[in-house]
Amino acid sequence: MESFVCLKLEFMKFRKSFIKFLLIFPAVLSAAMLTIGLYFRKNSFISYGGLKDSFSGVLLANNSILAWNIILLLFVIAMSISLFYIETANDSLTSICSSNLKRGSIYLGKWMFLFISTILMISIGIFILIIDAKIFGIPIVLDNGVIMKYICFELFFSLGLVSFQLFLISILKDITTSTIVSLLAAVGFNAVHIGKGIVPYIPYLYYSNSTPFSDTNILRQSLITSLIYFVVFLVIGVVTFNFKDIRE
Repeated sequence: MESFVCLKLEFMKFRKSFIKFLLIFPAVLSAAMLTIGLYFRKNSFISYGGLKDSFSGVLLANNSILAWNIILLLFVIAMSISLFYIETANDSLTSICSSNLKRGSIYLGKWMFLFISTILMISIGIFILIIDAKIFGIPIVLDNGVIMKYICFELFFSLGLVSFQLFLISILKDITTSTIVSLLAAVGFNAVHIGKGIVPYIPYLYYSNSTPFSDTNILRQSLITSLIYFVVFLVIGVVTFNFKDIRE
Protein backbone atom coordinates (compact mmCIF):
# COMPACT_ATOMS: atom_id res chain seq x y z
CA MET A 1 0.00 0.00 0.00
CA GLU A 2 1.07 3.55 -0.71
CA SER A 3 0.59 4.47 2.95
CA PHE A 4 3.45 2.16 3.91
CA VAL A 5 5.68 3.89 1.37
CA CYS A 6 4.86 7.16 3.13
CA LEU A 7 5.52 5.49 6.49
CA LYS A 8 8.94 4.47 5.21
CA LEU A 9 9.59 8.08 4.21
CA GLU A 10 8.67 9.20 7.73
CA PHE A 11 11.18 6.75 9.19
CA MET A 12 13.84 8.04 6.80
CA LYS A 13 13.18 11.60 7.98
CA PHE A 14 13.24 10.34 11.56
CA ARG A 15 16.75 8.94 11.21
CA LYS A 16 18.06 12.21 9.77
CA SER A 17 16.33 14.62 12.14
CA PHE A 18 16.24 15.63 15.79
CA ILE A 19 13.03 13.64 16.35
CA LYS A 20 15.03 10.66 17.56
CA PHE A 21 16.00 12.69 20.61
CA LEU A 22 12.30 13.02 21.45
CA LEU A 23 12.35 9.27 22.06
CA ILE A 24 15.45 9.42 24.23
CA PHE A 25 14.59 12.36 26.49
CA PRO A 26 11.27 11.07 27.97
CA ALA A 27 12.80 7.64 28.54
CA VAL A 28 15.84 9.05 30.34
CA LEU A 29 13.68 11.46 32.35
CA SER A 30 11.25 8.73 33.42
CA ALA A 31 14.02 6.28 34.30
CA ALA A 32 15.85 8.90 36.35
CA MET A 33 12.76 10.05 38.26
CA LEU A 34 11.57 6.51 38.99
CA THR A 35 15.00 5.36 40.14
CA ILE A 36 15.46 8.39 42.39
CA GLY A 37 11.91 8.02 43.71
CA LEU A 38 12.38 4.35 44.58
CA TYR A 39 15.78 5.01 46.11
CA PHE A 40 14.51 7.66 48.51
CA ARG A 41 10.84 6.72 48.92
CA LYS A 42 10.55 3.03 48.13
CA ASN A 43 8.10 2.27 50.92
CA SER A 44 5.84 5.14 49.92
CA PHE A 45 5.82 3.98 46.31
CA ILE A 46 5.07 0.30 46.96
CA SER A 47 2.25 1.17 49.35
CA TYR A 48 0.83 3.95 47.19
CA GLY A 49 -2.91 3.70 46.71
CA GLY A 50 -3.23 0.83 49.15
CA LEU A 51 -3.18 -1.73 46.35
CA LYS A 52 -2.79 -5.48 46.79
CA ASP A 53 0.77 -5.85 45.51
CA SER A 54 3.90 -3.71 45.57
CA PHE A 55 4.39 -3.50 41.81
CA SER A 56 0.88 -2.14 41.29
CA GLY A 57 1.67 0.53 43.87
CA VAL A 58 4.83 1.49 41.99
CA LEU A 59 2.96 1.55 38.69
CA LEU A 60 0.27 3.83 40.11
CA ALA A 61 2.86 6.06 41.80
CA ASN A 62 4.75 6.32 38.52
CA ASN A 63 1.61 7.73 36.91
CA SER A 64 0.30 9.83 39.78
CA ILE A 65 3.44 11.12 41.53
CA LEU A 66 5.93 11.04 38.65
CA ALA A 67 3.30 11.90 36.01
CA TRP A 68 4.37 9.30 33.45
CA ASN A 69 1.09 9.61 31.54
CA ILE A 70 1.59 13.37 31.31
CA ILE A 71 5.10 12.78 29.97
CA LEU A 72 3.67 10.32 27.45
CA LEU A 73 0.96 12.82 26.50
CA LEU A 74 3.52 15.57 25.92
CA PHE A 75 5.60 13.11 23.91
CA VAL A 76 2.68 12.45 21.54
CA ILE A 77 2.14 16.20 21.17
CA ALA A 78 5.83 16.86 20.52
CA MET A 79 6.05 14.07 17.96
CA SER A 80 2.94 15.24 16.11
CA ILE A 81 4.31 18.78 15.90
CA SER A 82 7.70 17.52 14.74
CA LEU A 83 6.14 15.52 11.89
CA PHE A 84 5.07 18.77 10.26
CA TYR A 85 7.87 20.97 11.61
CA ILE A 86 10.54 19.11 9.65
CA GLU A 87 8.73 19.65 6.37
CA THR A 88 7.89 23.25 7.23
CA ALA A 89 11.49 24.03 8.15
CA ASN A 90 12.78 22.42 4.95
CA ASP A 91 9.90 23.81 2.88
CA SER A 92 9.39 20.29 1.56
CA LEU A 93 5.69 19.70 2.27
CA THR A 94 4.70 21.34 -1.02
CA SER A 95 6.98 19.09 -3.07
CA ILE A 96 5.87 16.00 -1.16
CA CYS A 97 2.19 16.76 -1.73
CA SER A 98 2.90 17.60 -5.37
CA SER A 99 4.47 14.20 -5.98
CA ASN A 100 2.66 11.10 -7.21
CA LEU A 101 1.85 10.14 -3.64
CA LYS A 102 -1.76 10.64 -2.62
CA ARG A 103 -2.31 13.15 0.14
CA GLY A 104 -4.43 10.66 2.03
CA SER A 105 -1.55 8.19 1.99
CA ILE A 106 0.85 10.88 3.22
CA TYR A 107 -1.47 11.63 6.13
CA LEU A 108 -1.92 7.94 6.96
CA GLY A 109 1.85 7.50 6.87
CA LYS A 110 2.20 10.24 9.45
CA TRP A 111 -0.55 8.71 11.58
CA MET A 112 1.08 5.28 11.53
CA PHE A 113 4.47 6.75 12.40
CA LEU A 114 3.00 8.66 15.34
CA PHE A 115 1.14 5.61 16.63
CA ILE A 116 4.17 3.34 16.27
CA SER A 117 6.28 5.91 18.12
CA THR A 118 3.68 5.96 20.90
CA ILE A 119 3.70 2.17 21.13
CA LEU A 120 7.48 2.25 21.36
CA MET A 121 7.40 4.82 24.16
CA ILE A 122 4.75 2.82 26.06
CA SER A 123 6.96 -0.26 25.75
CA ILE A 124 9.98 1.68 27.00
CA GLY A 125 7.95 2.90 29.98
CA ILE A 126 6.95 -0.65 30.92
CA PHE A 127 10.52 -1.85 30.45
CA ILE A 128 11.79 0.87 32.80
CA LEU A 129 9.19 -0.11 35.41
CA ILE A 130 10.14 -3.79 35.27
CA ILE A 131 13.89 -3.12 35.37
CA ASP A 132 13.59 -0.75 38.33
CA ALA A 133 11.33 -3.23 40.12
CA LYS A 134 13.99 -5.91 39.67
CA ILE A 135 16.77 -3.60 40.84
CA PHE A 136 14.93 -2.62 44.02
CA GLY A 137 13.68 -6.12 44.77
CA ILE A 138 10.00 -5.40 44.16
CA PRO A 139 8.12 -8.61 43.26
CA ILE A 140 6.22 -8.51 39.98
CA VAL A 141 2.90 -10.35 40.19
CA LEU A 142 1.78 -11.55 36.78
CA ASP A 143 -1.33 -13.46 37.87
CA ASN A 144 -3.50 -10.35 38.22
CA GLY A 145 -2.71 -9.23 34.67
CA VAL A 146 -2.03 -5.65 35.77
CA ILE A 147 0.80 -5.16 33.27
CA MET A 148 -1.27 -6.39 30.34
CA LYS A 149 -4.25 -4.28 31.42
CA TYR A 150 -2.01 -1.25 31.75
CA ILE A 151 -0.55 -1.73 28.27
CA CYS A 152 -3.96 -2.33 26.70
CA PHE A 153 -5.49 0.77 28.26
CA GLU A 154 -2.61 2.96 27.10
CA LEU A 155 -2.71 1.50 23.59
CA PHE A 156 -6.47 1.86 23.14
CA PHE A 157 -6.50 5.36 24.59
CA SER A 158 -3.58 6.26 22.33
CA LEU A 159 -5.70 5.54 19.26
CA GLY A 160 -8.06 8.42 19.95
CA LEU A 161 -5.36 10.78 21.15
CA VAL A 162 -3.11 10.19 18.13
CA SER A 163 -5.96 10.73 15.66
CA PHE A 164 -7.17 13.86 17.44
CA GLN A 165 -3.71 15.36 17.91
CA LEU A 166 -2.56 14.77 14.34
CA PHE A 167 -5.81 16.26 13.03
CA LEU A 168 -5.37 19.30 15.27
CA ILE A 169 -1.81 19.90 14.12
CA SER A 170 -2.68 19.41 10.45
CA ILE A 171 -5.45 22.03 10.38
CA LEU A 172 -3.63 24.80 12.25
CA LYS A 173 -1.87 27.46 10.20
CA ASP A 174 1.66 27.25 11.56
CA ILE A 175 3.89 25.33 13.94
CA THR A 176 3.97 28.06 16.58
CA THR A 177 0.18 28.14 16.80
CA SER A 178 0.07 24.33 16.87
CA THR A 179 2.55 24.17 19.72
CA ILE A 180 0.86 26.85 21.82
CA VAL A 181 -2.65 25.44 21.38
CA SER A 182 -1.63 21.85 22.06
CA LEU A 183 0.48 22.59 25.13
CA LEU A 184 -2.04 25.00 26.63
CA ALA A 185 -4.82 22.46 26.15
CA ALA A 186 -2.83 19.53 27.54
CA VAL A 187 -1.44 21.37 30.56
CA GLY A 188 -4.56 23.45 31.15
CA PHE A 189 -7.03 20.58 31.19
CA ASN A 190 -4.83 18.53 33.52
CA ALA A 191 -4.06 21.44 35.84
CA VAL A 192 -7.66 22.56 36.33
CA HIS A 193 -10.07 20.44 38.35
CA ILE A 194 -12.80 19.26 36.00
CA GLY A 195 -15.80 17.11 36.81
CA LYS A 196 -15.45 13.37 36.24
CA GLY A 197 -18.30 13.42 33.76
CA ILE A 198 -16.25 15.49 31.30
CA VAL A 199 -13.01 13.48 31.57
CA PRO A 200 -13.99 10.72 29.08
CA TYR A 201 -14.63 13.23 26.30
CA ILE A 202 -11.36 15.18 26.38
CA PRO A 203 -8.38 13.24 24.94
CA TYR A 204 -5.82 15.09 27.05
CA LEU A 205 -7.75 14.19 30.21
CA TYR A 206 -8.76 10.60 29.60
CA TYR A 207 -5.24 9.82 28.44
CA SER A 208 -3.73 11.01 31.71
CA ASN A 209 -6.20 8.79 33.60
CA SER A 210 -5.62 5.62 31.60
CA THR A 211 -4.58 3.20 34.33
CA PRO A 212 -6.27 -0.03 35.48
CA PHE A 213 -6.80 1.67 38.85
CA SER A 214 -8.92 4.55 37.55
CA ASP A 215 -12.69 4.72 38.00
CA THR A 216 -14.25 1.83 36.07
CA ASN A 217 -17.05 3.93 34.60
CA ILE A 218 -14.62 6.59 33.41
CA LEU A 219 -12.39 3.93 31.87
CA ARG A 220 -15.30 2.35 30.03
CA GLN A 221 -16.60 5.65 28.69
CA SER A 222 -13.09 6.83 27.82
CA LEU A 223 -12.41 3.63 25.90
CA ILE A 224 -15.55 4.05 23.81
CA THR A 225 -14.75 7.72 23.21
CA SER A 226 -11.18 6.92 22.20
CA LEU A 227 -12.30 4.37 19.62
CA ILE A 228 -14.84 6.83 18.21
CA TYR A 229 -12.25 9.63 18.09
CA PHE A 230 -9.82 7.25 16.43
CA VAL A 231 -12.15 6.66 13.49
CA VAL A 232 -13.79 10.08 13.27
CA PHE A 233 -10.68 12.26 13.50
CA LEU A 234 -8.65 9.95 11.27
CA VAL A 235 -11.28 10.17 8.53
CA ILE A 236 -11.77 13.92 8.97
CA GLY A 237 -8.00 14.40 9.05
CA VAL A 238 -7.52 12.57 5.75
CA VAL A 239 -10.34 14.53 4.11
CA THR A 240 -9.20 17.95 5.32
CA PHE A 241 -5.56 17.22 4.45
CA ASN A 242 -6.66 16.45 0.90
CA PHE A 243 -8.08 19.96 0.59
CA LYS A 244 -5.53 21.81 2.73
CA ASP A 245 -3.74 24.71 1.07
CA ILE A 246 -0.16 23.63 1.69
CA ARG A 247 1.15 27.02 0.63
CA GLU A 248 -0.30 28.63 3.78
